[in-house]
Amino acid sequence: MTVHQSSRLSGCLSPGGEIVIFEGPENGLRAYRVTEGDKFETLPPLSANLEPGTPHQAVLLGDDTLHLLYVHRDRRIHHLVAESPGLREWKGIESSPILPLECRKLTSGLYRHGQ
Repeated sequence: MTVHQSSRLSGCLSPGGEIVIFEGPENGLRAYRVTEGDKFETLPPLSANLEPGTPHQAVLLGDDTLHLLYVHRDRRIHHLVAESPGLREWKGIESSPILPLECRKLTSGLYRHGQ
């Protein structure tokens, strides 16, 4: 497993094991599932177009869907969804128009308008 030097890490616990999401060496997001016995299962790459080091957040909802929110190169929050436990297909949800082109990164790793 190779991680981009500027990568952020997100993840969550799922019925099938721990899900870990990070940037690979080519700046695309990669996902792995860590199962019993610390075995790593490679999951399909995510179709996310982001700047190196961009924050992202994974959230597993009660309906077993894994949601990934991240700041796209267009400076909007984008949203990908996959069904757990398979996580074989990520689907894009319409991006949020709430962030304008001028965003500044806070020290917490989150983005907020006008600061």
